[in-house]
Amino acid sequence: MELGCTGLGPVNGNPSSATTREAPDYYKPSLKAETSEPPPLSTLRYNAFMSLVIWTYIFGGATIFALVVGVFSVWNGRMTRRELREVIEQGNIRTHALLERMNSRMEETDRSHTALLERMNSRMEETDRSHTALLERIALHMQEMDRRHTELLSQLLKQAS
Repeated sequence: MELGCTGLGPVNGNPSSATTREAPDYYKPSLKAETSEPPPLSTLRYNAFMSLVIWTYIFGGATIFALVVGVFSVWNGRMTRRELREVIEQGNIRTHALLERMNSRMEETDRSHTALLERMNSRMEETDRSHTALLERIALHMQEMDRRHTELLSQLLKQAS
């Protein structure tokens, strides 16, 4: 079987003017597969060598891939830890600032409550004093009323006897 490759094709419609070359051997079908003879030793060595070369490329590529992935995973882990450390530190700073603001507001509230309690205490003392004075006046009035009732009763008893 002849496989041919044409060059430029027929010139001016003349089929004999087309150049024809014979196809290289690797395009021709192999008849060796139809024979029962084992391939020659050189072919086996070549195939083994090519298989070894292919596996070398495969393992070499896998090694380079593993190296790249390993290096970048270590780098990524370090960068992640660095970022997490920065996030935690910023969180600590923000939390500290928040606690300081809350502490100052609580101290301000404590001062205002203390002032309010002092005013309430002074008003309660004033109310106590006024109530004490009122109770003393009521007690004097009750003593006076008791004395008058006693006098009236004694006068009534004298008149009745």
